Amino acid sequence: GETVDSNGCSDSQKDTDADGVNDALDLCDDTPTGETVDSNGCSDSQKDTDADGVNDALDLCDDTPTGETVDSNGCSDSQKDTDADGVNNALDLCDDTPTGETVDSNGCSDSQKDMDTDGDGTIDSIDNCVTIFNADQTDTDHDGIGDTCDDDDDDDGILDSNDAFPLDAEEDSDADNDGIGDNADNDDDNDGTIDAEDAFQFDPDEDTDTDGDGIGDHQDDDDDNDGILDADDAFPLDDQENSDNDNDGIGDTEDNDDDNDGIIDAEDAFPFNAKPTIIAAEAFTPNGDGINDSWIIPGIENYPNATVSVYNRWGHTVFSTKNYQNDWKGSHKANSNKLPPGSYMYIITFGNGSTPLQGWLFINY
Repeated sequence: GETVDSNGCSDSQKDTDADGVNDALDLCDDTPTGETVDSNGCSDSQKDTDADGVNDALDLCDDTPTGETVDSNGCSDSQKDTDADGVNNALDLCDDTPTGETVDSNGCSDSQKDMDTDGDGTIDSIDNCVTIFNADQTDTDHDGIGDTCDDDDDDDGILDSNDAFPLDAEEDSDADNDGIGDNADNDDDNDGTIDAEDAFQFDPDEDTDTDGDGIGDHQDDDDDNDGILDADDAFPLDDQENSDNDNDGIGDTEDNDDDNDGIIDAEDAFPFNAKPTIIAAEAFTPNGDGINDSWIIPGIENYPNATVSVYNRWGHTVFSTKNYQNDWKGSHKANSNKLPPGSYMYIITFGNGSTPLQGWLFINY
């Protein structure tokens, strides 16, 4: 199934550099003629054991640490030995040893040990910062490198350039710039709320996050995350409440009398209206068919002190009762006789000082 060239060879069979390893398996596809290769098709001159980009044949430093930049000889700064004294520059405290002199583990010969390169009064052999003047030899973290040369004086892992307290290993930041490190400061943002009670201990403009959504209440336009904006929420910090119909300080969800009219919501036809509009039926047919047999006044149950009175065309009272139960079937007040069909005037007085309701109703059979 493989495609072949004019010589009858497929790509998997070719060996371009003629090193004995087919191209499909050859990791070094341009081996110089005559060089012996390994199973990967690579000769010694092509290998790069330490993967520093310089082949072993040219690499003067064959074990470069991973990630270090090297020169054309394959040597990184940590591997170089400028004065050729056998101690790499990275460890050499005396970087200009005269040729041929024997050195100690620090790369210093006897002739160099009495030198004072930086002129600070401390000879190089015992100077904790050989190249920079530091007469006091201060070494805060006792790591053998004087503070003048040390880029992390307190050895807390934070470079001095980024450390608000470079000589204190217990502190490195001061959010409110009050001179007290954040670890010791119990109010890091100096907003008056101690860190233990502050949801945003490094933000002086925020301290509370009622709904735990990561947005401080000052910035959050729905603090309790109930879907009602704070501007429209009577209880912006309570996700179970958002309205208070009667303004009694108890949310409507918890309040069992939302309009505060003395009638609990479960029994109130108008739970959010303390004075609902009464619209009495304009007609009824008390003929005993079970349909529209009683005069209905929706909402009258909310006015237990109301008096309902009905008058005939001559102004005589034909029906009157207090606490009407929507049960009048058109009978005369003096007996059980049905009133004649026709129009009757009604007056409802509510017993609370409000204006009486007056209108007409029609009785038919």
